[in-house]
Amino acid sequence: MSDAARQRGFTIIELVVVMLLMGALAGIAGALIVQPFRASADIAQRARLTDQADLVIDRVTRDVRAALPNSVRVRSAGGRTAVEFVSTRTGGRYRRLPPSGGGGDTLDRARSSDTFDVLGGLPDIADVQTRSPGTDCANGAGDCISIYNTGQSGYNVYDGDNIAAVTARADTAGNDQLSYDTGGSGPAFASHSPHQRFFVIDDVVSYVCDNSTGELIRYASYGLQSVQPVADATFGTSSALVAQDLSGCSFSYAAGTSTRQGLLTMNLGLTHGGETVTLLAQAHVANVP
Repeated sequence: MSDAARQRGFTIIELVVVMLLMGALAGIAGALIVQPFRASADIAQRARLTDQADLVIDRVTRDVRAALPNSVRVRSAGGRTAVEFVSTRTGGRYRRLPPSGGGGDTLDRARSSDTFDVLGGLPDIADVQTRSPGTDCANGAGDCISIYNTGQSGYNVYDGDNIAAVTARADTAGNDQLSYDTGGSGPAFASHSPHQRFFVIDDVVSYVCDNSTGELIRYASYGLQSVQPVADATFGTSSALVAQDLSGCSFSYAAGTSTRQGLLTMNLGLTHGGETVTLLAQAHVANVP
């Protein structure tokens, strides 16, 4: 065999063809391998967004279910939508008439200050915060009592109707008592509750969707205002960031009646890393004052 025959190898064309074939096979293999990883990353991102949206909705739902009856309201202005409500710490039934055997402290709504028995005891009475007399409630100074808040004129907590500061509490076995004082001279409450209900209110809370910044913000302890605040400056208190990366956020509220509860509807969209999730949730709100 000649030296020329022994030294023969691949031509440049053959090498180029082989390289092209290997590149094509590598591209196909890469696409088959990378795609599942990308899909897995997308699923994980959507799961994180869904978990975040669930946490936000759970927090709002938990808060609003403790709202004072007929205190939930929604307002939109300046690219913001806010849901506001008065938060309750506890509640119960007051003694309106003396027992058959006599004795007992009844609630006299016509007095500006009084002490009354809580029928059946008051849950979490030890957590009730007493304060000085007045009706400037839900501002972090202490708790107040609200009776028969219907949201109508003369019975609207945001106008300072039917509320009085809790000035004393007595946690005794079988005979819990609360004392209240408006700091004025007129009747504390316009009328009795048909079911002798009262609520201890501790705070006023707003959740505000700011679609211009993609944030959900929470405000609290800024006091009762007849006109629902929406803009940051109208709260006069610091805010807390609840969620960001919002692609959409809205609240709507259907007020309850004497036969059904109120219904708060929340629509929340979150976008991050090219993925978007949208959740719709509803929360029932007790409205019997």
